[in-house]
Amino acid sequence: LTCLQVSAKFDELDDKLPSLISLQRAANAIGSPVSYTKDEFHKMELYLLKFFNWNVFYPTAIDYSGYYLSKAEGPTYMKEGNTHLELCNNHFLEIALRDYNFIPCFSSEIAAAALCAARMYMGAPEPWTAELESLTGCSMQQIHPMVQKMIQTNEMEME
Repeated sequence: LTCLQVSAKFDELDDKLPSLISLQRAANAIGSPVSYTKDEFHKMELYLLKFFNWNVFYPTAIDYSGYYLSKAEGPTYMKEGNTHLELCNNHFLEIALRDYNFIPCFSSEIAAAALCAARMYMGAPEPWTAELESLTGCSMQQIHPMVQKMIQTNEMEME
């Protein structure tokens, strides 16, 4: 329960955090008889954070994508805030999430490949620019196999 709460605190807004009561209900629903007081729960949180030396954040591809999308340059239809590019990018991220072949890949590279695939799909004349390479630290040669896999999977899904 404590691990779920700590995890949620890193990725959710405060108003979306599960309460201790709702976590306990969920545990009871799956047959766990454990019940903690609020004080015990907070002590366990502190214990976990100290154990991991407060290093509990592992950036995912979606974390990198948010940054990459905010900095991506290109034609007006590809500027920050363009929901079409963001939706397309997220679709390619979901493809990577479902494919076990992406497991050994770095999250930053998956995010770069998804952005490139989205820009290709949207018809960008230059889907991977020198600026994007500098921003992401990923060359086209480096992400090309991932981009191809994402595009192939997308095409198969559309058939």
